[in-house]
Amino acid sequence: MKRLETGSKNPGSDDSLGAIMTLSDAPSVNLGYGRLKRDALIQQKLFELLTQQYELAKIEEAKDELTFQVIDHAIVPEKRIKPQRTLMVALAGVVSLFLGIFIVFFLEYLDRQKFKQTR
Repeated sequence: MKRLETGSKNPGSDDSLGAIMTLSDAPSVNLGYGRLKRDALIQQKLFELLTQQYELAKIEEAKDELTFQVIDHAIVPEKRIKPQRTLMVALAGVVSLFLGIFIVFFLEYLDRQKFKQTR
């Protein structure tokens, strides 16, 4: 890179760099190289800026996590209080028994009323 930028050639080396022209010899290549170098520097600075902002955001988030403190831990109760399933099942059974008996008597009543009207 330095040899391309400064234009110095090393005649003692065996590499093929001596056959390549320098940046001062080709203005369009020099212009393209300058643009690419500028873009690389911009991307590098942008990366550094975003990395700093990301680190600051992580630090702020870590500070905000401790918004409350647990004073008393929850304990599982030994005996269930609600819902009282046995009471609900027993009550549903009794209610359905009385409702069934009421429906049978009502249907019997309707059947007798029909029978009286048809006579």
